[in-house]
Amino acid sequence: MATVYSIQKTKWDQNVPSQKIDTTELAGRVRVAHAEYEAASLASGDVIQMFNLPNGARIISGRLAHDALGSSTTLSVGYAAHTNAAGTAVSLSAAAYKAAAASTSATGKCC
Repeated sequence: MATVYSIQKTKWDQNVPSQKIDTTELAGRVRVAHAEYEAASLASGDVIQMFNLPNGARIISGRLAHDALGSSTTLSVGYAAHTNAAGTAVSLSAAAYKAAAASTSATGKCC
């Protein structure tokens, strides 16, 4: 049986001399983005944009809460078309984080 190490563990105590681990890999900062939108009435296909994330941000978790929206309604969570930190164009993905799901009854599930 062998012992193997992640890239970060190798940097920390297997390399001589040890290497610095990037802040985003260990002991990084956690910041919270919070957004709220109270909709009275929206048409089919409407989009609600909630907030911008900085380059390099990682989503740890999310929550989508809504009232009972009636029959034949669905909600999804994704992102708009954008250019990433590397300068590459990223296409819209309306269901990247939560696929379209029925919203006929109230919920506060994580996505």
